[in-house]
Amino acid sequence: MKSLLVFTIALLGSVSQAAIYDYSPDSRLYMGGGFNPYKPTSGYLNCVEFDAQVSPDNDNNPNATYSSSVDIKQIKSRTDFYSFLNFSTSVSGSYSFMGGSASYSLLDERAFHSDSLTFMVLFKNDYGRFVLKNPRLKSEYKNLEQTKLVKTCGTEIVTEMRKGVMAYALFTIKNVNQSQRREIEAKLSASAGGSFWSASMDMNYKSVLRTALQASDISVSVRALGGTGIVDLNQIIGGSNDEQINLDKIPTILSQYVEKFRVSNAVPTQYTTTDIQAFRSDVSITTATFDQLTIGELFSTYEDFSSIIGRLQKILYGSDSTAYDLTPQVRMDLEDKLLEYSNYRRKIKSAALLCLTEGEICEVPPMLWPQVQWPRPRPNLRACVDMRDQAAAMGLLPQELYRMAEKRNLVPLIAEDGMSIEGWTSCEDFIDQVH
Repeated sequence: MKSLLVFTIALLGSVSQAAIYDYSPDSRLYMGGGFNPYKPTSGYLNCVEFDAQVSPDNDNNPNATYSSSVDIKQIKSRTDFYSFLNFSTSVSGSYSFMGGSASYSLLDERAFHSDSLTFMVLFKNDYGRFVLKNPRLKSEYKNLEQTKLVKTCGTEIVTEMRKGVMAYALFTIKNVNQSQRREIEAKLSASAGGSFWSASMDMNYKSVLRTALQASDISVSVRALGGTGIVDLNQIIGGSNDEQINLDKIPTILSQYVEKFRVSNAVPTQYTTTDIQAFRSDVSITTATFDQLTIGELFSTYEDFSSIIGRLQKILYGSDSTAYDLTPQVRMDLEDKLLEYSNYRRKIKSAALLCLTEGEICEVPPMLWPQVQWPRPRPNLRACVDMRDQAAAMGLLPQELYRMAEKRNLVPLIAEDGMSIEGWTSCEDFIDQVH
């Protein structure tokens, strides 16, 4: 580690590191560009020139792959999710809190709720660091007045980046009970990562998938980071009214998708900045250290609260209200939780705005997380369709048999091992059993 650090300093001359920012779809960071973390929605000019862009991790061979990895992992929190992907909660958070509109919703609304379980299959290629050699201010900025220099070029300059590509499938299992949770978590804990998708990983994945499909309703989001940015890959894995998505094949498809990428269509996954003072020794303007950890925690908490608030509003007053039989007491409890979380969310935003005001105290306010007892939806005919779809996704229900079951309104009963259909029942009887 020490030798790499010395090499980087030698390339940059007298330039000193200011901060490291992971990828964010909302980021205005770019190689050679200016940045001010306290003003994330502001754009700054490219005020530096340089001799070349070098790749020290790959012996200056920009087409080499520094490392590859694949993982199957349970994601227990929003913070875990962003950390696993190396997404910056501080950059996304500061942009969002300052009035920016988020570019993407990366998670199912019910991810990380007490009655759901989320896991991910992630493929990554890392192409290492790309560093500006001998960066320096362009001539027109060398004598610019200090305040104008900072307004034009920012307080920091991007002088290094990492490049890579990734593709992932995010599974959120809904309405899961504690017994189902323990079984799925045990199988996920036995799964191991590696540098490529192996036969043993495929077997573990299919075992987890079968258990998940038997447990409850499941949503899948498939995305890639590379080329033009975040790409929704749900279309490439198939799926329509006439064709069931083959969940078994998702990892293989993602592996093949990532293999097509080269450094030419990789994207920045991390940026390193340098203080503006490193380029102009006479600049005396100082800025307070930007608290990335606290901003990131505030953003993750704000998103968690927003997710809970959104779901409560749908159950009580929105599109999901007709799917529940709520007693007066349950409704009152849910309304109380909605009010509590709404108040807490306002406190989080106020704390974040203080963090983004230079010189103010930056901290997460103390608060409790009220426990929500999520009601189970009233079973309906959709449950029969979902069970047929699950059997088809597991490869147990050929298309011809699926159509027959659909016409006769029958529901397959999947064996406990998930390997076969052990019987059939009418949709009416199935709904009575579930209810």
